[in-house]
Amino acid sequence: MTLFQLEPITIPAGDTVAMEYEFVLKDGSVPDYSTYTAYYVLSQYGFEDSNILSESMILKQDTTNVFSVTLDSETTANLEPGTYTAKIVLSDGTNYFKKARGVFNVVKDTDGVGVG
Repeated sequence: MTLFQLEPITIPAGDTVAMEYEFVLKDGSVPDYSTYTAYYVLSQYGFEDSNILSESMILKQDTTNVFSVTLDSETTANLEPGTYTAKIVLSDGTNYFKKARGVFNVVKDTDGVGVG
């Protein structure tokens, strides 16, 4: 089994970020994950045994291997600035397949767009 490396992401706190991931096997074939549930999970970097955020991912229409997730402003505003481990986890209802990991950074930012 190969653990795939996700591209690093850096966002300001309170940003909305939409992400889409396509799964392709090592031999180039397209897997059928249409019956799986996918999750986008964040853990404090170095403390991967404790999740602080878990969002369900959506299978892209007319595909069997492309999942997307959007973290909205309210969700990311509640994340402490720092470095997180991002994980994509697939489930067939019985087993969890932890297929990809990467670094997710949150930097401080203002809470709005007004001057004050």
